[in-house]
Amino acid sequence: MYDIIRGLFGLSNPKGFSESEIDEVKKLHGKIPVALERYYKELGREEAVNHTQNRLIVPWKYTWPQSKSHLIVYAENQYVCVWGISLSDLDMENPPVYVTFDNNDEAIWELEAKPCFCFLCRQKN
Repeated sequence: MYDIIRGLFGLSNPKGFSESEIDEVKKLHGKIPVALERYYKELGREEAVNHTQNRLIVPWKYTWPQSKSHLIVYAENQYVCVWGISLSDLDMENPPVYVTFDNNDEAIWELEAKPCFCFLCRQKN
């Protein structure tokens, strides 16, 4: 599914997270979208891909304050903004991703990318 990223970074043997590590994220809300789970499994541990200017929130770092309305999946390096998937969309296979510049319960979330797959691929440019 994420062949485009593997090609851009020349990854012939990409590293992903284990099922038990991904289960840590699922514990937050009982599930995660298929597109995000596949990304975690295929490319989650690729530092050069996921920890540049913006960072993938990795399973053991879900201690970052979570939104009451969104699952936070990506953060700007100084947490000026974060990206998340609406909790009401977690059942979707490839849901839209939203961005906010607020870190409070009244945060205003704006559509960033539709679908999640496109957001994850775009973060690599």
